[in-house]
Amino acid sequence: MRAAETNFGSELYALRIRTGVTQADVASRAGLGRGYYSQLENSRKGPPSTLLLCRIVEALELSDAESHRLFAVAVADRCAATCHSSVASTSIAPLVKSLIQSAPRITHEQAARIAAILKEE
Repeated sequence: MRAAETNFGSELYALRIRTGVTQADVASRAGLGRGYYSQLENSRKGPPSTLLLCRIVEALELSDAESHRLFAVAVADRCAATCHSSVASTSIAPLVKSLIQSAPRITHEQAARIAAILKEE
């Protein structure tokens, strides 16, 4: 697994650019302020609530695969933020984020090895 480089804001930006719409268009369609939407894309705000994320997905007219990817990145960022809230687990945050983003590609054998490591004391 490689280190996670994607964050919610950069993924959201890339999807918007691919769809060819402006921040103002997405914000308007999703019922959000343009400033708030800009902060999401620039990673000045963490991932929004599931409800707001659904509205953004609809506003961008994302495919199922794109929607799943955006939700996965949002979850990974939230988990990493939770890890960062504890000084003891700060070094774990990038690993947690990478694990979540890599989950679709993890084989059963790799999952078993991860589980064994987590069971060690």
